[in-house]
Amino acid sequence: MKSWIKYTLIAAAIIAGGALFYKKVYVVKSTFEMTQPTKGDLKVSVKGIGNVDAKNIYAITAQSGGRIDEIHFDEGMWVKKGDFLLSIDAVELPSLIGEAKATLQKSSHEAASAKENIASLDAQKVLFEATHERYKKLLEQKFVSQSGKSMQVVHCDEAQLDVIAELFNDYRIFYQLPSDVPACRAFIQQNLQQKRSVIFLLLDQEGRAVGFSQLYPAISSLGMSPYHYLSDLYVAKSERQHGYARHLITGGSS
Repeated sequence: MKSWIKYTLIAAAIIAGGALFYKKVYVVKSTFEMTQPTKGDLKVSVKGIGNVDAKNIYAITAQSGGRIDEIHFDEGMWVKKGDFLLSIDAVELPSLIGEAKATLQKSSHEAASAKENIASLDAQKVLFEATHERYKKLLEQKFVSQSGKSMQVVHCDEAQLDVIAELFNDYRIFYQLPSDVPACRAFIQQNLQQKRSVIFLLLDQEGRAVGFSQLYPAISSLGMSPYHYLSDLYVAKSERQHGYARHLITGGSS
């Protein structure tokens, strides 16, 4: 073979190998491709491991306790109202029934007592309203004290026991009750000694007792504090129409 042909074949082989190497190895290959956008939903899947719990959990209890003989359901079962879930031993039922009867009887007594208390409170309300209206009318009359007379309201103690007993007896006679000075004296004495009430005497310029007021302690639920309410107010018949009741009311309030 002629040498030029030999060298021509070698050169052709070298060129072909270089072209192949350049195309397969040297030239950087693209890692993407062109496409046209389309409108649609993007689907994403997330995988994980965990526990699924109920959103709402309700405790189911029996109205009465006892030893369970048999359970008629398994965990995870669907149940509805009226399904038979448990069998309870009837041995303890007599004692449970006895306890229920005792509780019912106690509740009945408490209800009866509450009704009596309500009736008593209603009666007190009527009395307080009548007393309030009576005192309101006295204030609305706007009595004017006699000129030249200075009245004094003093806190009564056992030193004025005989005086207040006479006035208290007259007060009861005014309401058409029988006269009983000893009983009035004993009642007032107990009030003073046991501090069941607060009594004020109205004295004229000569120091004579012409009236009295008696207040009893109470508790205000709304005000959350103790207070005294005016129960009795009396002015001697000969000293009325002069505004002396106002002295007792304002003096007792102060």
